[in-house]
Amino acid sequence: MGLSERQIEILQYNKMPTELDKLSYSQEKAIDTIEQMFVYLEEKYDGDFSFVEYYGDDNITGEYMVVCPRNGKRADRFNVYKSQDYGFYDDYDNITKRPLYEDKVKEFFDSELEGVRYSVFVKVLNVVNDKIENILDNVEASICVFIELGYEGELEELIDKYVNWYICNTIHCMSNSIGVFIVTKEDLKRCTYDTYEDELLKMNILGKKHCVISEDKKSNVF
Repeated sequence: MGLSERQIEILQYNKMPTELDKLSYSQEKAIDTIEQMFVYLEEKYDGDFSFVEYYGDDNITGEYMVVCPRNGKRADRFNVYKSQDYGFYDDYDNITKRPLYEDKVKEFFDSELEGVRYSVFVKVLNVVNDKIENILDNVEASICVFIELGYEGELEELIDKYVNWYICNTIHCMSNSIGVFIVTKEDLKRCTYDTYEDELLKMNILGKKHCVISEDKKSNVF
């Protein structure tokens, strides 16, 4: 059986031989696993996905592939894993639940930052139970909030209000971290889901507060 068009494209992208008989044993094994992972995704989600990277079973986290939905952005990347015990599994839920979680967080900041320009970026770390209706109760997340310079409130007070809001709106509190940053108008405009983590390292932070909320509903502000 020969290589599929997709397998050939991936091999070309990685500058490897595209003839089956010229591949090493490990290369042939990897490209076969990659194809199986794509078939698994397409059957599970009935969608198209693009290859980003593949990591063999010799790395510390095991064998997995990084992909994103077709025409997706950098922030839409997720992983597909291969386990000897459980077969294939993935964390695509981390991407699909992000807009729901973001909308919920914005409910709080819209009410507290009325008339102030800001942006919220959410990184979902784990979806615990997809059957729980309240998104705050089934997602572990890391949140970045950028507020335009000119906000006159106290960041620690804003964080305290967020913690109270979060705890009051959850039954099963999930691990949750949030960073709030005061930035210039220009820096705020540059932030997108694809760029905010890189921009955070370069921008002029004019004020910041962080908070970690644990599963026992305790918080640590710093």
